[in-house]
Amino acid sequence: MNTALTESLYGLFHRRLQKVTGINLPESKGYQLQCAVAALVDSLEQRTPEELLTLLEQRNGQAQARFISSLTNNETRWLRDDSFYAALRTHVIPGLIQKVKRTGKARIFSAACSTGQEPYSVAMLLREHVRQRPLDRVYVDQIELIAGDIDADALSQARLGRYMGLQATRGLPEALRDRYFHLLDDEIQLHDEIRHMVAFVPINLAEGVLPSGQFDLILCRNVLIYFSLNGAQESTAHLAAKLTPDGLLGFGALESCRPHGDSVKLLEIGGYPFFRKRHL
Repeated sequence: MNTALTESLYGLFHRRLQKVTGINLPESKGYQLQCAVAALVDSLEQRTPEELLTLLEQRNGQAQARFISSLTNNETRWLRDDSFYAALRTHVIPGLIQKVKRTGKARIFSAACSTGQEPYSVAMLLREHVRQRPLDRVYVDQIELIAGDIDADALSQARLGRYMGLQATRGLPEALRDRYFHLLDDEIQLHDEIRHMVAFVPINLAEGVLPSGQFDLILCRNVLIYFSLNGAQESTAHLAAKLTPDGLLGFGALESCRPHGDSVKLLEIGGYPFFRKRHL
């Protein structure tokens, strides 16, 4: 069976990937697309890449889910970027608690959460805040934490909260591991107390498919660097539209994403750059 892609067929698969996920795969990683197509043709029992492409264009659920899972980058780790989590700990979380005291609730959204390390890191920081300030527990319990990703397999693992190998160790301080995880042979299992703090939902940044309602804090870190410029700008606009007045939007420290227009303003909070929704 010949699964090699012609230049024109490669272009069709590349455009399909970008349309469905927003990912603009560079030429240097074209082999990943070639390998993914070959593997899917075999596993889905299609005779040719053309037949697989037809399934994808028809939005066949199984084919599309496998295509996305094989080509999305699930690179992540616990507490990624010390300066970001320091800003959350010292400024953003206390601000959210003040919002709960005023209004009775606050909402956080972690976009492109992969296998869950980012939203669970935020959940652990909230619990650490309660350990230091027990009287704030009633307010922390009113903070809703939602996380989403396009990769169904990644979401399944995130909901389970079980990790092994580098997923279990990268960036995770020993004190937090001992406090919030059970050790299971070569795996770690997140305590239900933390796992139940996060609701995981399917999203699609490229198509603007996001959770309902508005959020006081939206995190979309280290993902839009894989999008085309136009795709990143469109996704950024979708996210900014989901902010409450004075809500915060945080990207990766090295990302150059910026919502267009004057709906948000850039500022530093605890030494980390955020965009804040303006009152219009």
